[in-house]
Amino acid sequence: MENTEILAHIELNEDDGWLIRVIDTSDKEGYICDNVNEFSFAITKLGEKHNQAINVKWSKDPDVTPRHFYEVESGIKEMEKSLNEMAQS
Repeated sequence: MENTEILAHIELNEDDGWLIRVIDTSDKEGYICDNVNEFSFAITKLGEKHNQAINVKWSKDPDVTPRHFYEVESGIKEMEKSLNEMAQS
């Protein structure tokens, strides 16, 4: 079974923060995630829909600052760490 590509695009929002726009390329189902928890929820839902056969392809707007990118990246790493710890329990 071929993996479904999920697009995760980081953008700036109107409050000088960031959001992640998540799009399932198979049917264009999408989520707008204002934080890492919402991103985790979206990826979980899309993973369930595709029997976990997904690949996440990241991109970002050119105006995303290093600070915004770091906030997203560190949040994702923390989420992955928590998931790995739960899986080992």
